[in-house]
This record gives sequence, structure tokens and C-alpha cells, in this order.
Amino acid sequence: MTNTITLSSNMDSLILIDEGKAAIHNLSHPNGLIIGTLRGQIVAGTSESLPEATEVVKTITLSLEAERWTIFYDRPGKILNVIGATDIDLGLVGDREAPSNAVIHRIAIGGNPVHVRRDGNTITLSLLKV
Repeated sequence: MTNTITLSSNMDSLILIDEGKAAIHNLSHPNGLIIGTLRGQIVAGTSESLPEATEVVKTITLSLEAERWTIFYDRPGKILNVIGATDIDLGLVGDREAPSNAVIHRIAIGGNPVHVRRDGNTITLSLLKV
């Protein structure tokens, strides 16, 4: 069975779901978390120390002021997708189309790790080349 990854609804934790079990990782850990791949599966763990990267390839900063985010891993494309919504309006809209305020970030991770950390009202994801 393939595993999956997501964020908690309060944006405090990253959750790795594998074989029906959830491993919960605190995003506010002082050294952050590392997300990577191992034999096609997404893996996550607490970083023992701040990562020493030869290069930060891409950084995404997510605001938690008004947005809520989720992440998932696209296994065939080796892409970590981050999707956020600023406003969710549940209700009937009749004949008109409801506006979409979704924001999508894509990180092509390949075999590189991603450092994730929450600091106050932001979550930062940095693709590292090590």
C-alpha cells in the first residue's frame, strides 16, 4: 500500500499516513522536519539538526493569517503539491459559479529533501539540493 502525507486542520502538524497508521510530526520543532522519498514512498521525520544544504533550490512561504493548506505527494511526477484556500463558502449558489480562491504551489522534489518548519503564522518549505 502506498502512503500519503497531509497537514492537520490547525496547521500545527504534518501527518504521514502509512498502512492505516498516522505518524504525527510537530511543525514547530526547532529544527523543523525533513520530507523526502525512499523507494517511491514519501517519508517524513524530525530533523536532528538544521540541514546543511549546498543549495536551496526553491522556498515557499505559506501564510496562516487567513489561509488553510494541505499537501500531497504526486508519486508519478515526484511533485509535492501544496494547496491553500483563503475562503471556503459552503452553500447553494444557484445558476452562478462560485469563485475559487485556491492557491497551488508545486515542488518537483525528485530525490531531494524538503525542509519544513512552522514559525508563528507561517510555514516555510525549502527544497534542498544536498
